[in-house]
Order: sequence, then structure tokens, then C-alpha cells
Amino acid sequence: MHIKASDISTLSRALILLFVFSIPWEEMVVIPGVGTLTKVFGALSALSLILYMAIHKRVYWHIFFSFGFAFVIFSGLSVFWSIDRPASFTRVSTYTQLCVMAFLIFQIADRSLVKQMMVAFSLGCWVLVIGTFHQYLLGIESHHERYSAPGTNPNTLAAAVAVGIPMAVVGLRQNGMPVWLYGLLIALIPAGLVTISLTGSRTGFVLMILTLFALVAYLAGLARGVRWKTVAFWGLTYGILISLTPMAATERGLGAFHELISAIEGEPKPVEGEGAHSGAVANEVSQGQSGVSVRESGTLSSRTDIWGAGWNVFIENRWLGVGAGAFGSSVAEALGGRQSPHSVYLGLLVEGGIVALALWLLMMSAASYSCRSIPSDSRLFIGLLLFMLFLLFLVGNAEWRKMTWLLMMLPLVFTKTEGAARQTSEEGTKA
Repeated sequence: MHIKASDISTLSRALILLFVFSIPWEEMVVIPGVGTLTKVFGALSALSLILYMAIHKRVYWHIFFSFGFAFVIFSGLSVFWSIDRPASFTRVSTYTQLCVMAFLIFQIADRSLVKQMMVAFSLGCWVLVIGTFHQYLLGIESHHERYSAPGTNPNTLAAAVAVGIPMAVVGLRQNGMPVWLYGLLIALIPAGLVTISLTGSRTGFVLMILTLFALVAYLAGLARGVRWKTVAFWGLTYGILISLTPMAATERGLGAFHELISAIEGEPKPVEGEGAHSGAVANEVSQGQSGVSVRESGTLSSRTDIWGAGWNVFIENRWLGVGAGAFGSSVAEALGGRQSPHSVYLGLLVEGGIVALALWLLMMSAASYSCRSIPSDSRLFIGLLLFMLFLLFLVGNAEWRKMTWLLMMLPLVFTKTEGAARQTSEEGTKA
């Protein structure tokens, strides 16, 4: 049986889009004994892409992957001196899968596929939006007066939806879009903003503010009549939806700015009572990788306490760290239990020392530098996505998430030469 190159290309692109579509809600669907549904889609995509590379007998490369695979190899070596080898094995396996997947997608990706992946991710955010509203209507709280889709963490969900909004804007700027798709993307803007409010995520609120730059840029490019109709639709829809949500969640998100100032000035906020009618969350479960309760004492949800303990571990293990994925074990004694680092930068310093952080920063630099090759009409939006991601790194655990590696891979596609990009996009015509 003769396999046509065009068939493999079409199949690979379809599986990639399905994989990207499932990334926002990967935690919601878990198959016993297998893992998440996203993992299944990723495996199928990888197989099709390997076949694609075998047929076309060529490999594209970018210096990002030199740093990326070096990061993976170093993380693998850290197993030998890790204080928690099972955790290190798991983390290294995750890093390997993510780096390989980014590399394989890079082989077939062109500028058209990049935009399609961004639209697919945005549509995937609708699953989070609907799931969150469903939980809210049923009165099922993720934490005290905070809501998120089943099986998801409010902070992770808010970050994904915030990232999905600029991606939706990129989709809206494409010509010839079906009406139904245009409707889903333009409605995601107000629905996504309200969803972030429902999560009560402080990080989500900060990222949400940044999405306004994408919205302003989009509106600036519209004709005056269309612009005001769009603003009216967004404003009316947002106003109706936000009026139905609890103020406590919104107030908690807005409290991010107050807590940030308090932490900088060294003015901790006293812990409020734990009564059922308390106006603030007094005891919040911080669900990174540990799920251990953390007392919200005005120190950025106790993150500064975790950062302090992590910094002390780093001082004693400056160069090589304590092993990939072993942050929780390294601070367990000081904090009375395993905790997530709540910061990519500190987490890498503790787990892999200066070497791991240096390699990660080189990956970030390679991705950022690639933005120079992006056409001016898209550079603002992809640059904003990278900035949001790097800001998320300050207060979140994202180095082992698919969304992170996907976003850092997107700018790399634009560095392919015009000839290579044209060959990739038109290869389907050659059987």
C-alpha cells in the first residue's frame, strides 16, 4: 500500500490541532492506566510526525532545541545526585516528552499552522469556560468562593484562559473565517474574562490586564462602525455575566496588587478568621504538585515563605541543585510538608542549580530573539504571549506544562527560510 506524502501531512496537522485543542483542559479527562486524553493525542501526533519525517527525509533545527535538549540531558543526569529519585525520574520523563513534541511539531509547522494552533488552543479554552460556569451554577467551589472546571486548578485554568484570549484575537484577524468560528472566538473574550474572575486567581488577574493590550490593538485595526459594535457586544456581554458572579472571587483577584505592594514593603496582612462568612479566604489549598494546605497570611498566599525556604536550599546547592522535580522534598522539613516552588526560576535554581536556570534562560532568549522574524502584524500578539508566559514563570510552576513549551516553540517557526516554509506548506501537493 502506497502512503502519499499529502495524506501523512494532512493527518499530522489534524492530530496536532486536536492535541493543541486539548491542552487547556488536559486535566479534565484522565483515562485510567493511560493518563490524560491529551497524552493520547500527543502520542498519536508524535507517531504521525515521525512517519512524516521518515518520508520527507529532512530535519529542521533551531538553536532553541540545542539548549532544550541540553536542559533535558542535564535534568536526566541530576537523577544521580537527586534527593528524591522517583520525583526526578518523573520530571525528566516529562521534560523529554515535551522537548521531543516541540521538536516534532517544529518539523511540519509553518506560519499557517501556527495561526491554526492558536485558534485551536482558544477553542479549547471554551471547555474551561463552560466547565467553570457549570460548577458555579451548581454551587461547587474549588476553594472558598472560587470556581474552576472539574479536575482543574483555578490558577492553572486562569492562566490558560488568559493566554487563550490573545490567541483568539489572532484568529479574529484572519480573513475568510466561517461565521460560527468568528462567533466562538469573539464571544470567548468576555466569557474568558468573567471565567478568570470566577477563579479568583491573582495571577490570572494580572495576566488578564495584559490581554487588554491585545484587545486594544485588535480594535484599532477595525473600521469605526465595526469597532463600536464590537466594544458594545463585549461590554454588554461582560456586564451581564460579571453581574451574576460572586464579588468575593473578583475581590480576591484584585487583591493581587495590594498583596504585591505589601510584600515589597514588608507589611504582612494578618490572617482573617475562618468563619463561614469571612470576607477573605483564610485557609487556601495551594495545588501545585503537592496539594498541601498553605495558610494565606498576606505573603502572596504564603509564596514568600516557600521562596525563602527554597532560597536557603539553593544556597547550599548552588551549581547542580537537589535533582529535577525534588523541590518539594527539599523544603518539606522547613515548611512542615512538601510544597511547590510557585516560581519557575526559583524551582529550577533549587532543582538544577545555576546550570539548569542558565539553560532555561537561554531557551527563553532563543524564543524571544526569534520574534524578530515574525511579520509586524503578528509580532505584537506573539510577543505579548511570550511576555505573559515569562511573567507567569515568576509566580507559577509552568516549566513542565505543555502550554509553556508550545508557546516558546511558536516564534521559532517564523525563523524558517521562506523557501523552507513554502516547501513545508505546499508539500502536500507532491504525492
